[in-house]
Amino acid sequence: MQKESRLDKLERYFSNLNLCIKSESLKYYTTFKEIITIINQYISFDPILPEKVSILLSKCYACVFHAIRYYGKGKFFKEVYAQYLNHIQYLHTKEVHAEIAADLSFIFWMFNDLDKAIEEGKKSIELLERSGNTLSFTGRYSNVGYIYECKGELDLALSYYQRGIQYGFYINNEEVLALAYTGLGRISAMRSDIKHAIHYFLEAKKRISDHNSDNYLSICNNLAIAYGSIGMNEKALEHLEPFINEDLKEKDPDSYITFLVNASNAYKRLNKFSKVEELLNKALESARSLPYYNDIASILISLGNLRISNSEYDEALNLFLEAQKRNDESKDTRHKLIILQGIITCQIKLAKFKQALENLKVAKKLAEEMKLLKEMAVNYKLYSQVYEELADLENSLKYYKLYCKLEIQIKNEQYKKEVEIIKQEKNKEASKPNNFLYYAGSSLISQELNTLVKTPLIGCSKAMQALVKEALMIAKNSDLSVLVHGETGSGKEVIARIIHYASKRKSLPFVAVNSASFSTSLVESSFFGSEKGAYTGSAKRTIGYIESAKNGTLFLDEISEMPLVMQSKFLRVLENKTINRVGSTKDIKVDFRLISATNKDLSELAMSNSFRFDLLNRINVIEIKIPPLRERMEDIPLLIDYYLNKLSLEQGKQPPVITKEAFNMLTNYSYPGNIRELKNILQRSILLAKEVIDVDKISLFENTDGTKDNGLTIPSLDLSECEEWIIRKAMERSKNVQKNAAVLLGISPYTLSRKLKRIKEKKE
Repeated sequence: MQKESRLDKLERYFSNLNLCIKSESLKYYTTFKEIITIINQYISFDPILPEKVSILLSKCYACVFHAIRYYGKGKFFKEVYAQYLNHIQYLHTKEVHAEIAADLSFIFWMFNDLDKAIEEGKKSIELLERSGNTLSFTGRYSNVGYIYECKGELDLALSYYQRGIQYGFYINNEEVLALAYTGLGRISAMRSDIKHAIHYFLEAKKRISDHNSDNYLSICNNLAIAYGSIGMNEKALEHLEPFINEDLKEKDPDSYITFLVNASNAYKRLNKFSKVEELLNKALESARSLPYYNDIASILISLGNLRISNSEYDEALNLFLEAQKRNDESKDTRHKLIILQGIITCQIKLAKFKQALENLKVAKKLAEEMKLLKEMAVNYKLYSQVYEELADLENSLKYYKLYCKLEIQIKNEQYKKEVEIIKQEKNKEASKPNNFLYYAGSSLISQELNTLVKTPLIGCSKAMQALVKEALMIAKNSDLSVLVHGETGSGKEVIARIIHYASKRKSLPFVAVNSASFSTSLVESSFFGSEKGAYTGSAKRTIGYIESAKNGTLFLDEISEMPLVMQSKFLRVLENKTINRVGSTKDIKVDFRLISATNKDLSELAMSNSFRFDLLNRINVIEIKIPPLRERMEDIPLLIDYYLNKLSLEQGKQPPVITKEAFNMLTNYSYPGNIRELKNILQRSILLAKEVIDVDKISLFENTDGTKDNGLTIPSLDLSECEEWIIRKAMERSKNVQKNAAVLLGISPYTLSRKLKRIKEKKE
């Protein structure tokens, strides 16, 4: 019988590992150790692992960390992680490494090591971005945002949720958008911006089709808390009561209990105490039936306080004593203190003063150790009550004075914090940069170049990536004349600035001139400058645009509009590299790089003698063409998100929420005015909208017949025919890239694939 090779043995162990993990057996760890033994044998023989072995090792760690995360509850993590650090350099692909990092991020979060959780989460994002993988781990940004949220670093959490929105629009994934909107909602709620919190939660809710999913339940729960916090308790109950049923109790008892407790809080605010008691008793019954539910103490505390308000002190005391026993298992110090105060309140009312004083000593020590001023004040008040009942008025007055003094201190500290927050907000406003820099990753140029150009070039399309690459190559030669061709509003000046600021001339002037803005009488002095007294009203020497651009770049926008008389004079400047100011015969040497821009076909103008052919040859050494926005539709979601934030900031507003319907309307429009038109549409919408941009706040260009100009002519009113025609148009516009066509159509790539298959079958 042939001896089993090491590789065969490794594959057999890996197969066993998968079987253990599928059956959720903790025996997977024994198999894992066998695999690691074989791997170490390989490494001791040759530190360069064979590709097959490296792939198996990568998959092995991915499987084991996945098991530890989802059903191992952290067991064996330290041992596995120690081995992983020894083998990290042998992992095979960026995608598998990213998968491991994502699981590690969750596990470190589970162990409350938030710094390591963030480190691994960021590593996962970086690996996925480097690999070009856009579809795996759809919660990549929101997960890191949530860890920052847990850490209390809300600004950083906010930036990751915003990146999640951007990413969700890019891959056209509703689940990604729902996660990010939920995160934005939570942060808004934490910052007491409840109106925006509610709008974000509603947008998230709209994007989840499965109403039984964990995400949908979480959103409804968050919505209820938000509504409750502003006194809209009936609205809160609308989002809670539909889930208080036997079906949820059986499928997800944890969520069922959460909904019961939150509904009881809403009824408490409505002073419907019998309903509060009914719901809390149901929650307690369900929690007691679960072997793992570790927050029973909270329910018992709520019930205990309800009994105190009804003067049922014996029953309240029993509930607090049970809560104390339960809390001893979870060792929650804050809960321990609250429970003790509940017990003391009951003991005072039941005339158990000696026991109350003994418990107060413990409560006082706990509050002082944790430096909880509010709880210390409660303790002083309870001391005062005990001594009053004991007729020790001296001590009663002493503790009451301490209570009052501490209450005043608490209010003063709250006031100071509020003043400090206002100051910080003002400082934030004052320190905001004039040039808005967009989230990392969405600008096609570096942050340094962004700062110099003063406008980030937002996009993700291949057409724009190729354009930037071409512009940066042109920038290397800082002398050649460049002609930038593009439609109105497509960003010709931005490309010109990129070429200038990426070149050797970047520290020298960039002078932008609109050739169409001059009358013939002014154009010569504007370009060449003038001497004092050269013409009527010329009181001093002026420097023209060409001389101002000395050693830098002269950008001539709309060069086709330059008067013919000026064209011949400008041609001479390009040939001789000298100018004469108006009113002077002295030659002045000039050195500049010329970048011209036009939205017209200069060759046709030259044929019709509207533009000098010899000047065209001088300015068109290199031509660069900017694709119109309708040819790079996948960039529109990123541009919408960028301008919503930028324009809101300029108007001193919080960025409004854009509804799904409004977003689809904006992403399916053809924008004859390109980016400038998109910017203007959003500027109007932000002005009209208070907190939400819906379709009624969007004003698109209209034809004389009153129909929206989307560059489409619908063939008929037959629905099936129209659908096929629209899909065909989307595929044409996206150059047959299904993912991009799906973005244009506002559907998932899977849905589009299914529809294309049906169209093909119909034709066959």
